[in-house]
Amino acid sequence: MSCRLKSPQDLYKLFRKVRKELIIREESPIKIKILAHSESGFEQARKVAKVFIEYMGKKEVAARVSLGLWNGPLALQPVVEIRMPPLGTVRYGRITEEKAREIVRKHIMKGKTLQEYLISLDATLTFPEAGEANVSDLSKGRL
Repeated sequence: MSCRLKSPQDLYKLFRKVRKELIIREESPIKIKILAHSESGFEQARKVAKVFIEYMGKKEVAARVSLGLWNGPLALQPVVEIRMPPLGTVRYGRITEEKAREIVRKHIMKGKTLQEYLISLDATLTFPEAGEANVSDLSKGRL
């Protein structure tokens, strides 16, 4: 993010905008973890995380994106774990930047599970607590 700041007011406006975006992401019911174990896995995981953050920003969907440690088979990394109430938790393996865009378009925006990348599915339905957005709000980008 680059911009020219001409006055202290410009800096304050930028601060308020970034702070608001951060709060929205931190409180979002959508949680995305990109998991890896090896050095090369973490390099790819950072690229995938960046795609999720940028692409979801374009779609105006807030989600908390984080990196974590994968203790499973190295061949599956990077692994993307998506927790989306009320749909449960899904894990996808061997995720590339293009596959991450597809996951946003099909899984997060439309609620469809991508069987070709699936490594585990927790189909336990969870229900949002008071104040959390429902699935129709999430798919329409309203948070």
